[in-house]
Amino acid sequence: MIEIRPIHKEEIEEAKKLIPITCCEPDWSNIWVVRDVEKLKGIFGMEERLVVEPCYMAEHANGHAMMTFTWIDGFIRAVAGQKGKLGYEFFVGNEAAKFQAVLDKHFPVSGREKPGKFYFRRFEV
Repeated sequence: MIEIRPIHKEEIEEAKKLIPITCCEPDWSNIWVVRDVEKLKGIFGMEERLVVEPCYMAEHANGHAMMTFTWIDGFIRAVAGQKGKLGYEFFVGNEAAKFQAVLDKHFPVSGREKPGKFYFRRFEV
């Protein structure tokens, strides 16, 4: 029988063996397991996230970008409070290097995604 459910604490060590050595350890509170009887066949992460994307600004519109970011921050803060979230994520492309430099000074967490592809599944309503 195939079982899909949230991971149990005692399964974490076993689940770590499935993570490629080039990848970081996941947030275990968001991990689900796929078991076939007694064998662990897979893990996946699933969570609700707040994402600002896309957001594109004209070249040299730095003041506008900062004002927009401030507006987004206030709007998302209210939504995050309602959903019990502590923050949100956003992407700034390398073509906006000056804006990245400003953000680098004010945000404690930043990073580049690992190589790969992002896919999007859209449900029609």
